[in-house]
Amino acid sequence: YAVFTKDKVNYTAADFTVSDNTVTYNKAAQKPTVALKSGVGGTIDKVYVGAAANSAVEAGQTNKGTYKVYVDVTGDTDHNNATKLEVGSFTINPLEVSINIANKTADYTGSAISVDEPTVTTTTGTTVSWADTGCSLKYTQSNKEVAHVNAGTYNVVVSGLNANYSLKTGTGTGTLTINPKAITATLSTPSDKVYNGQTQKAVTANVTGATLTPSTDYDITYKQSNAVADPKNAGTYDVAFVLKNTNYSIASAPTGTYTIAAKPLNPTLVVTVSQNNAQSGDYTLTDAA
Repeated sequence: YAVFTKDKVNYTAADFTVSDNTVTYNKAAQKPTVALKSGVGGTIDKVYVGAAANSAVEAGQTNKGTYKVYVDVTGDTDHNNATKLEVGSFTINPLEVSINIANKTADYTGSAISVDEPTVTTTTGTTVSWADTGCSLKYTQSNKEVAHVNAGTYNVVVSGLNANYSLKTGTGTGTLTINPKAITATLSTPSDKVYNGQTQKAVTANVTGATLTPSTDYDITYKQSNAVADPKNAGTYDVAFVLKNTNYSIASAPTGTYTIAAKPLNPTLVVTVSQNNAQSGDYTLTDAA
């Protein structure tokens, strides 16, 4: 009698179901569940996930992306064995995180001031640290990144989020406010200035709370009748401390008066005798000062 053998066929992707093929990043390796469809015989030995057959791994994938799914199958009486057969795809979506930046207010110090390290939360139970996000913070004013040193208000935003995460709308922003540092000042006004034909800006300021540079950080103004005056001529001047550096504030700027005294004359009488019997008109008075 004749013996007939049935030719085996190759498996195709249509013989398999791929479930759990869309997941969210959770910091661990993940892969889908693959099964033979009802009525299709054989045994799935291994499931691989990767960008291509030669790089696919059995452990699964960790990072966000879309990958191909491959299987090794031991065939039955109807099917041939298969190695690294592509049967579907697997997608890992980014994990949405809320990055919370606490607003901060501080006084000017002359050095950069930063907000506290942001906190990170998720709704999936996956613990994510600030370091995990790969983010840094940018400090901006008028949409331009700037050094966060001077007094003012800065917008703080996250930058460089790791591709495995997506930022929840409404999070990842905050503000930093650096207030001017409070100082006090007094004026030291000398009382011994006498007209000498030169400008004499002799009033000085004693500042407490910071080391300030005259002309750069503050001025002392001299006025007469509310108009700026050059303290050269004899007279009394109104003086005032005027703070210029906006990184500092003063509750009450000191004012005062400054007097340049008139120079006293010391005349000497010089007598010129034109003849032995001097007459009226023969004397001349000159200033010998």
